[in-house]
Amino acid sequence: MEMTSVFAQQIWNGLVSGSAYALFAVGLTLIFGILRIIHMAHGESYMLGAMVFWTLIEVYKLNFVFSLLLSVAAVGVVGFAINYIGVKPLIKEGLLPSMLSTLAISYLIVYSTIAFSDVDTRVVSTIFEGKFLVFGAILTKQQIVLIAIGLATMTAVSFFLAKTTIGKAMRATAQDQTGAYLVGLDVQWIFGFTMILSSVLAAIGGVIVGSIWTAYPSMGWDMILKGYAVVIVSGMGSLPACIATAFLLGTTEALFSQYVSMQLTNGYTYGVLLIVCLLRPQGLFARH
Repeated sequence: MEMTSVFAQQIWNGLVSGSAYALFAVGLTLIFGILRIIHMAHGESYMLGAMVFWTLIEVYKLNFVFSLLLSVAAVGVVGFAINYIGVKPLIKEGLLPSMLSTLAISYLIVYSTIAFSDVDTRVVSTIFEGKFLVFGAILTKQQIVLIAIGLATMTAVSFFLAKTTIGKAMRATAQDQTGAYLVGLDVQWIFGFTMILSSVLAAIGGVIVGSIWTAYPSMGWDMILKGYAVVIVSGMGSLPACIATAFLLGTTEALFSQYVSMQLTNGYTYGVLLIVCLLRPQGLFARH
């Protein structure tokens, strides 16, 4: 019975992590698919989402909903600024200049956050009291609420891209930027909107992780590598495949840390990435 409960607990923990991975990786997929850049400061949107949320909850004592909305809005503004300063002027110069520019912005944001921080690690107090026991696994009400927010966000984004005019314009730009220009789409506006939307998704992922575990200034550096691992393994392009890969990574990571080694968990993730790149470089779910 104990073995069953431990297994169930790790599956649940993996689903919690997977929801954050999915939101983060969907943003990276949109950025790479539409702007054709490698965005190295995406992890800082995730970090700022967690840190701003912690500040609003713990320092200013705002309620959960207001704190979540303000955090997302603040990080959306940061995403707009990153695009305007570090991406838009360099986007026609190829992958390397924009990658180096966003990498510089990443370091600037992290060390500025460290300079103005009075503690290294922040823990959000319990907001939603209560817990449930399912197959021996402890599911807290706070975890359930946050995962529900993550799933609702992913569903809303999928609907937005598939059914709305802006979403269809984003998909058209991803398929053919020149064609999008020729039919009159404002491609630069779409680029900026994509950066804002992706930053918002990363911020919600940060709120999930920061509210369940901890928030700290360098948390985005680990996440950016895992985010790209998810994007590459899934095949770069399909949002459902990206989401499925994110949840698969989250659950297998949790099981690996429990039954093999917690210290080698990151090695497991990047080992899987290396094997996929060698054996199926187009990704597990890519058709070509």
